[in-house]
Amino acid sequence: MTTEQRINQLERRCRFLMVCLVSLFTVGGISLFSGAAQNDGGKHLRAESLEIVDDAGNVRLRLGRVDAPKPLDVFGFVAKDNSGKTCVAIHDLSQVNLYKGDGSVSIGASSGGASLQLASAGLQPRAMIGVGDDHCTLQLRDSNGKVSWEHTTPHIQVPREVKTAGDPFGSPN
Repeated sequence: MTTEQRINQLERRCRFLMVCLVSLFTVGGISLFSGAAQNDGGKHLRAESLEIVDDAGNVRLRLGRVDAPKPLDVFGFVAKDNSGKTCVAIHDLSQVNLYKGDGSVSIGASSGGASLQLASAGLQPRAMIGVGDDHCTLQLRDSNGKVSWEHTTPHIQVPREVKTAGDPFGSPN
């Protein structure tokens, strides 16, 4: 190989490396400057939601907007098991829900009080505790959802319609 051929080969390599360097700096600059315009100097990350997925691409954790009936606009944290069923939900309606199999626990709060609900098969409520500004209630239900025991403090009479088998509408006698 002559000296002139070696110089031409080196010039071609130099041009190729120069194109690679310019491309690298261009892509890096675009990434850096477009990212800097979207976040606040690296101190904050802004997004509508953050999802963590498993190896199969299934969403296992979500932080952000959660599935809720319209017109509710609910944000929170949702964790799902490997079958896609929700097992933990914490959202901005001041409520925490835990699910496992057919059982669930729901804790809620409002400006006037708080509640705790324990449910069993089919998410049927079985035990409920509620507290308010002037009273608290404990209620136990059977597996069909019928109230089997309740107590309110201070004691207040809660009206209940009693229906008999012969009178499906519960009309007074």
